[in-house]
Amino acid sequence: MHEVKILKNMVYHKTEREYLTADIYLPVGAKDIPCVVMLHGGGWKFGNADAYHEWAMELAKRGICGMSVNYRLSTPWYHAWPGALDDVDAACGFLVNKAHEWNLDPYRMGFMGDSSGAHLSFMAAMRHEFASFNIRFIVGAYGVYDVGAWGEYAQKKWTAQPNVTVNLVGKPLQDVEAYKAASPMYTIDRALEDNPLFNPDVFLLWGVQDNFVPCALQSVAFAEKLKTTRLKDRLEIMAVEDAAHLWFPRDITSGEINELDKYPLSAAAPKVLAFIEKVFARPRFAHPNYDGYEQGLQENYKNSAAFRRTRFKDSDPLTAQYAYKG
Repeated sequence: MHEVKILKNMVYHKTEREYLTADIYLPVGAKDIPCVVMLHGGGWKFGNADAYHEWAMELAKRGICGMSVNYRLSTPWYHAWPGALDDVDAACGFLVNKAHEWNLDPYRMGFMGDSSGAHLSFMAAMRHEFASFNIRFIVGAYGVYDVGAWGEYAQKKWTAQPNVTVNLVGKPLQDVEAYKAASPMYTIDRALEDNPLFNPDVFLLWGVQDNFVPCALQSVAFAEKLKTTRLKDRLEIMAVEDAAHLWFPRDITSGEINELDKYPLSAAAPKVLAFIEKVFARPRFAHPNYDGYEQGLQENYKNSAAFRRTRFKDSDPLTAQYAYKG
């Protein structure tokens, strides 16, 4: 186990109205350190980086850098979509910028998020192609994967409160396409089609008693969706029978600390940690489940701006076959 160096309130990005900070947890003495970017829940309207203190500490002790991010939040008059995705991009870019100084390996990066943070984790991961960093996995706890469906559910359940999904997207719920475009449920197919190298491992977990973000409507439905894609063999799921909502990181509504060795986290944490360590143990440029997707890769990519920007290093086994020659 490593000692942990904590860098609190590191400014990583500036929006049109504020500076954004993150807390960085570094394993002392480690080299080629993989990274996990952590995105708190809170309905895109509250929460902060403190939520993932326990997870980040545990990961750093195991030789993994944890970055718990404060991203922009929504209000009835300020819509954080899609700007919050730019914040996550900037967080990843910040780690790339610090890779040499902190001995980080940005080609071994993953996302971890709960509730609205799980939503942002998937949406951010789907934006990225193999470039200066690589998203190797996504851990999503009781996430919102169909924003429109959850908006309708919330509108019926909490009629007296402003709808948090409307605050996020800035469109009425009747604008179905706007909410589909903001939902992993409806964008995952296009992300997989557009980027043959987008093959993250996925760990979905939820509480069966969750009536805030009902698992049948969100996590279970999204898991079934992923089973129809090429990620089906990369998917792990866990349903915690007597858990509800807000148990994966700290409870941001009460400030209660959810220790990793106390139930229900004690049931999930060992499996999540084993999953993360398994993924990061693979070779740096490994692309599991890549067989069958190389056909047509060069044709698909040679005219794309993303491929033109990509310059694989000599150590990458894909270089000789797929490097752009234009």
